[in-house]
Amino acid sequence: MKLTAEHVKAMYGCLVDLPPFNKWNLPDKHDVDFRVLKTPRWHADHWKDSGHHIRVSSARCSHAFTLLRDVAHEMVHLHLKHNKIHERHDHGIAFRTAASLVCRELGLDPLEF
Repeated sequence: MKLTAEHVKAMYGCLVDLPPFNKWNLPDKHDVDFRVLKTPRWHADHWKDSGHHIRVSSARCSHAFTLLRDVAHEMVHLHLKHNKIHERHDHGIAFRTAASLVCRELGLDPLEF
C-alpha cells in the first residue's frame, strides 16, 4: 500500500467511532492535520500546537494493520493532550492505562503498541 495522508485520516475516522475512542471526546477527523513522512527513525507521532497533528512514516508503515496500530497509538497521545492529562514521560502511567484499554478493545498486542 502506498500510504497517503487520506489513508491516515480514514483510519482515524474509523477508529474514532470505536470503543474506547468513542468515549474520549476526541476531535473530528476534519479537525486534525494528517501527514505522511518518509523517515525510517519512527513509526508515527502526534503533537499539539493550535491544533492536533498526526504524522505516520511511510518508511515504517506499508500495511493496513500497521497503520491501524500506529494511528491508535497516536490517538492515545491525542486523547491525553486533548483532555489535558499531563505526564512527565510520553509513555507514563496514564498512557499505559489508556493503551491497555485500546489494546484490549481492538485485540492489539500491548508489547508492540
